[in-house]
Amino acid sequence: MKEHSLTEKQIKKIRVRMDPVAAKYPGVRNAGPFQTYLDALVSCPFVIGMLCVHEGIDFEKYADYKNLRILGICKKVEVQEEQGRGPMSCCIEIHLTNGKLISKDLGLSQNSYRWSLDETAAFFQKLSSPLLGESNVMRLLEELRNLEKVKDISKLGKLLSMPRGAK
Repeated sequence: MKEHSLTEKQIKKIRVRMDPVAAKYPGVRNAGPFQTYLDALVSCPFVIGMLCVHEGIDFEKYADYKNLRILGICKKVEVQEEQGRGPMSCCIEIHLTNGKLISKDLGLSQNSYRWSLDETAAFFQKLSSPLLGESNVMRLLEELRNLEKVKDISKLGKLLSMPRGAK
């Protein structure tokens, strides 16, 4: 959207071509309406809509699953299976109302996610803090860094539980 200075009104249709296994995962094609953030979390149309509206992804933005702008884009997203496509890649095609087509291949591989422990922890902290609470995430990461010393694994489960009232 940024790269081509696009607005939502210019979008006629968005096609996401992905690995057939990923495309068949329950909820991936769900274009809404969404009842909880979990419905939105697995929805490819929601992720695309969120990216178009918010220009980024994190758990706080998944809470915006009733946003009418995002839902409007969700209706324009088609998830298509593509044989031979790697499991962590996709191609996004944006068909514009003026007839133009913008396409970007996101050819990620497993190597794209080979992060250090610190990189993984920072990513987890950024995405999960809005959902689990900053203090829970920090305690959880500390426990995980010292996993061999953990005597009661049920503590980890409690730290992974959503705070009361979270959806």
